[in-house]
Amino acid sequence: MKKIAFMIALSTLVSCGQKSNTIYKADLEQDGEELDEMEDNDVAETGDDEEFDINKYIEEMQDNPEIRIPMVDIVLTEYALVDIDGDGKNEVWVRGENNYEALYTLENDGLGLIAYADGATDLTFYKNAVGYSAYYTPGHSYSGAQIVKNSSLAEYYDEQVDFDINSDEMEVFDEFYRINGEEATDEECDAFQKKLGDPVEAPQAKWQPIY
Repeated sequence: MKKIAFMIALSTLVSCGQKSNTIYKADLEQDGEELDEMEDNDVAETGDDEEFDINKYIEEMQDNPEIRIPMVDIVLTEYALVDIDGDGKNEVWVRGENNYEALYTLENDGLGLIAYADGATDLTFYKNAVGYSAYYTPGHSYSGAQIVKNSSLAEYYDEQVDFDINSDEMEVFDEFYRINGEEATDEECDAFQKKLGDPVEAPQAKWQPIY
């Protein structure tokens, strides 16, 4: 069960979050060593690609079925190319109205949602990963992280904790924890998060307008 201090910290936020994608929980332990190795790479550097056409992806990005609580409209205004996993291939970072932003892999010229935020979600960058934490009033918190490996979505975890904001003890009445879509425990998700290492600075993105 999540610690009460965690709940109190989340309750200072105001409403919305995200979720992620694929692979197998059994791979996590062996991939822990690979994560340690990957932490030596330069991560989240900005990039340029004159041949990249953001307009190919706008409709799919603005009609995003993976966000937890659909926004009335997602209107994107800027994009930047960034290399989250340091492999020399770009991911794309978009942002728009109402403090919305999202990061995607470009797998086989298709999109893979890494993480998104809508003004009530905090994004945290790691070497080779992006984490998020969100609070939905009243008393719904979400958090997780998505690893990017070889410019593709790799391992991830996500968790939800629902608690009674009106009780002195902020009693938890529902919670789930998942690793790569499979049921997990609070402790296993905490261990996953620790494998990500320390946060790094967000990319110094070179933003381009979306027309």
